[in-house]
Amino acid sequence: MRPLTAALLSAIVFVFTGCFEQGDCQNQTSNKVKFEFYDATTRKAVSLTIDSVTVKGISGKLYSAASLRSFIVPLDPLNTTAEIMIWRTTAADATVILGYTARTTVLDPGCGAAELFTLSTLEGEPFTEAAFVQKTLSNPISTNVRLYF
Repeated sequence: MRPLTAALLSAIVFVFTGCFEQGDCQNQTSNKVKFEFYDATTRKAVSLTIDSVTVKGISGKLYSAASLRSFIVPLDPLNTTAEIMIWRTTAADATVILGYTARTTVLDPGCGAAELFTLSTLEGEPFTEAAFVQKTLSNPISTNVRLYF
């Protein structure tokens, strides 16, 4: 009787644990890229007074009349570049051209697909330097690019 009870108990545990195993459907991908401003000499984070931030292809201003340490802009999965304009009030305006890829990936067969954005190129002016901190966009949003002025 004892082996039968052990086998039955094992079968019940196996059946119930199988019911609770589901894929991890938490999508931690993002289409938003975060930029931070840094001083080129001291290498410390700084605030810039801006008139606005715009992205070519998106109507309107994403930010306006603010003092910012960072800003976040969305990327379009149908494009491979984003042209971002930082309109400054007390200095030359800045242009950032960001290259990226958007790849559809399956998180889990039961969860569906998601877009995975990876940053690839970075150029622009008149900042002194630009550096990638994290090339893959994720959620929660963390710093992806540092701009040194």
